[in-house]
Amino acid sequence: MAEEVTLSPSNNRLATAATEDFSDDEKYNEGGRASLPAIVPWRHMKNIVYSCSGIAVGTKRDLDSVDLGVYRKQNAALNAFPTTIPYGFQNTRSITHPRPSLKSVLYTAVTKLDSFLSCDAHSVVIQKGNSRPIAMSIDPEKRGKKNALAPESPFLGLSRWIFIPKWKITVIATLQLELKILSSSFENVASVSSVQPVLSFEFNEDTNELIAGGVGNIRVWGFEKPSNSLFPQGFTGPRLFISDLKANEWVTNVTIDKVFHRIFATVDNALFVYDYKTGRRLEVINGAHKSTISTMVFYQPLQYNITACTDGFICDSQSMDTTIPRVI
Repeated sequence: MAEEVTLSPSNNRLATAATEDFSDDEKYNEGGRASLPAIVPWRHMKNIVYSCSGIAVGTKRDLDSVDLGVYRKQNAALNAFPTTIPYGFQNTRSITHPRPSLKSVLYTAVTKLDSFLSCDAHSVVIQKGNSRPIAMSIDPEKRGKKNALAPESPFLGLSRWIFIPKWKITVIATLQLELKILSSSFENVASVSSVQPVLSFEFNEDTNELIAGGVGNIRVWGFEKPSNSLFPQGFTGPRLFISDLKANEWVTNVTIDKVFHRIFATVDNALFVYDYKTGRRLEVINGAHKSTISTMVFYQPLQYNITACTDGFICDSQSMDTTIPRVI
């Protein structure tokens, strides 16, 4: 038995809208705009647009008229809402880490999906897109205790890490004095002895080299990449070994100046400058900050080396004038 369909008054108006005269569209105004049906004839919507723009119904002016902008500006004060102009960093997404003791976050996207690695004192959490987070231990003492058959975490002993978008790999340094290459799926590809603890990383895309700052030294490593491979299969070198630092001088940050071929390294509140090719020390800025330098970046377009300190100050210095840090 066919089901009988009853048209509501608003639907009846829609069904006959195509045959009504232009004046019949005034019926839509009877209940106000709040009661408009889901589908409204364009002729009626055009009337609404015209009225908001100050154009009288029945005139020769239309939406393509060059005078429409003038009418819109004249009536903007009557119809405008307060304008908000966003500035600074806008929050687009929040990701929750299971523990409050968050130490570091790494962005490791290899596709259109976002991918984050977050690290605390006990584990690394892998978050890809909207999928369920995966936690992997970094504590070497808990190796195999929960499940002896489970695969070993590639992040055991993690101390520092860096993601290299060029090859979609992650390089980590461990407390076992190792450097490891992890694939895009975080599988261990290769490892080499770091000799001493590593405290900072920087990658030079021009030379495909990894600068590793550590306890009393700086090493520049190369990568072994076969021609038929998409990413490196091992390390080479180190090509350069800078050892003129004392054992108690820890290199906590390193950056590179690709134009003048320099390495910038921070030790406590001092800034060291080295020649990238030879490793020769070029400059030392003692007391660049009053307290320990917490982070450093090199801004290539303007040749600025920017340092931030735990005392809240940020300084910058030009590559060719490193002896005069400027407080920002």
